[in-house]
Amino acid sequence: MVANAYRAELHETSVPFGTVNIAASTKTSSIYEDPRLTVQMARTLLALSDQAPRGPLNIARFLNAKQDDYARHVAIRALGMSGASKDLFGIIDANPTDSAVEKVIDDTARISALRALAMIHKPEVVNGLITRVEKSNDPALRKGILSALARLHFTEGEWKGDSWGTRPDTRGPYYQPEAWGESQKIATALKSVLAKASSEDAAYLVSELNRNRIQFNEALDRIVTLAAKDKKLLPDAVGQLANADTIPAAGIPLLISAASSNPPISAGVLSQPLLL
Repeated sequence: MVANAYRAELHETSVPFGTVNIAASTKTSSIYEDPRLTVQMARTLLALSDQAPRGPLNIARFLNAKQDDYARHVAIRALGMSGASKDLFGIIDANPTDSAVEKVIDDTARISALRALAMIHKPEVVNGLITRVEKSNDPALRKGILSALARLHFTEGEWKGDSWGTRPDTRGPYYQPEAWGESQKIATALKSVLAKASSEDAAYLVSELNRNRIQFNEALDRIVTLAAKDKKLLPDAVGQLANADTIPAAGIPLLISAASSNPPISAGVLSQPLLL
């Protein structure tokens, strides 16, 4: 009942994209404080298409730091599955100095919006993220955009009923990662960022490539060079070496160093290149 009422209110009080009714309706202003009801409302988002009149500030109420963690997670999944890219980009692009925006859209809401966008494999989403990573001067937002692009590099392959075998690969984020129409564009954008990145930003991007099982020769060369100077980057270097077709000569000393490091690097990470 609450979810249906919320659906009706979104349609009744909505205004053109880019502006919203800032003040919460007296009918629903308090229900955002109840996590159980918020979860029901978040699930309602699944039934609304990307063209539904919702508005960034209405959606941001589900995603900001004031929201319950579980309800926020459900909202992220619902928004990603419903393909609500316009509203999600509206959250990211909202002017943080606007007093009305500041009350609803915080850093948590922006990062949550990027997590939802990372679920939407559409060309317009990829183009929007690439455009924004090139223009963003906010370090936290920039990292969030890079994480979203890395997650979008692959998509889940179509399972045709074949057996996963006795030892299926459960590393994630996809069981069967496959390239799709925008993979090359994403790869080009990530390589461009990596080439110009500072040591800290390069290390972060390489860690995201590792997390999403993306292998670039450019990333391998860069992280091996950086790890030779900064031992804190050894885990990221080992992660890239684990996925390399061949381990370069410069990587051998890093593996030896990683094997004898104190504190030791995770055995699971360290064993990967040794098993190739």
